[in-house]
Amino acid sequence: MSVQELDHQGVGVILSCPKLGAFLFQTNDDGHPDKRCRGKIQLWGGRIEDKDHMNPYQALKRELSEEWRDQSVVDEVTRCVSLQSPRFFILES
Repeated sequence: MSVQELDHQGVGVILSCPKLGAFLFQTNDDGHPDKRCRGKIQLWGGRIEDKDHMNPYQALKRELSEEWRDQSVVDEVTRCVSLQSPRFFILES
């Protein structure tokens, strides 16, 4: 399946604390627009929207800003992500 055939593209980040051996995920609530996702654990992130101009870092920052109240945390996470080599893959559901 090519990227052009997908109905959307998304971004996500796995947050971990190696010192504790812990990962931070989110759980979708009953208000999630996709009923299949309700109550499920997922990565932090979401859909790349037109307003993101296909920029995955901009999309990630927007998605995290929608979820978190502390913009300094969003800025630090997106800064750290931007220093990494981005990886991508296609998930089919």
